[in-house]
Amino acid sequence: MHGSRLIHILAAWGVALVASGAFLFVVYRYAPYVLENDRNTSVWYLNSLAEECWREFDNLPPDAAVEQKQKLLDQAAGYLRKAAALRPDAQHYQWFLLWTLYREALLTDPPDGARLSESICMAQALWEKTGKTWSKPALFLADHFLDQKQDDQALPFLEAVHRQESKNLRAIDGLIRIAVNKGEDEHALQLLHEKESIAHLSTSERDLLVTLLARQEVYREAADRLSTLVTASGSSRERWFLYALVCAGVQDRPEALRAMSVYLSASKPREPWPSAEALGLERIPDNLLPILTDIYRKALSGSHQMP
Repeated sequence: MHGSRLIHILAAWGVALVASGAFLFVVYRYAPYVLENDRNTSVWYLNSLAEECWREFDNLPPDAAVEQKQKLLDQAAGYLRKAAALRPDAQHYQWFLLWTLYREALLTDPPDGARLSESICMAQALWEKTGKTWSKPALFLADHFLDQKQDDQALPFLEAVHRQESKNLRAIDGLIRIAVNKGEDEHALQLLHEKESIAHLSTSERDLLVTLLARQEVYREAADRLSTLVTASGSSRERWFLYALVCAGVQDRPEALRAMSVYLSASKPREPWPSAEALGLERIPDNLLPILTDIYRKALSGSHQMP
């Protein structure tokens, strides 16, 4: 009886060993194909291939042939199309694809119209799909329309991002640009002050700020800001004349005289005043003309130049 039980146990073990062997053989035989297929249909793998194409593209020398650049971005776009098809719910692959198409379109002059149009349409669809809450496609579209000088089309995207992300500097910069283009000085000033509370303004932005302040006849703030700007290296004669003008606006004659003297030292004899346009103004205010003329004559006399 014990022998019969032992036989059953050994038989069971034998069956188990045969089954295990068969399983291991199947794994050994077919696992490489399964893994290869899984790798080739993996979204992560496709994305990594696209990133590798981009790394090669970024490392190309500046004088690389356009065809070589196109080939790499075209390969990246192919991988990303597959990734986006496998994961239509994932925003990243669609964004990566549209950006790749856009960059590829700009490789030629004029840009490739088909790829450019496709990238713009994808960005608009992605903006709608995300409930108009994802800033990436909105800023992409805004930048594109600004480059095309289509401010009215860029404006809604910038306003939407600004409402949702009040400290988004790219949105603020775009809104400033549009306000300046439209001649909306007060709005541009408001936006520049807003940006200044978040980040440091560049030299060109500070120049724009003081010009807008002078246009709005906010002379005190313009004078305070220009007193710092004019001491920076490379200050133009126009900037010194504008400083003299705003100092005249706040009745600070000694500082206006100093600014006019510096302006004259950088000017040629008998050189005319800078035009209002050169100063960034629509016109030199009538009420400041007599003051500026008087200060100019005193500075001219002090510099021993003939009037």
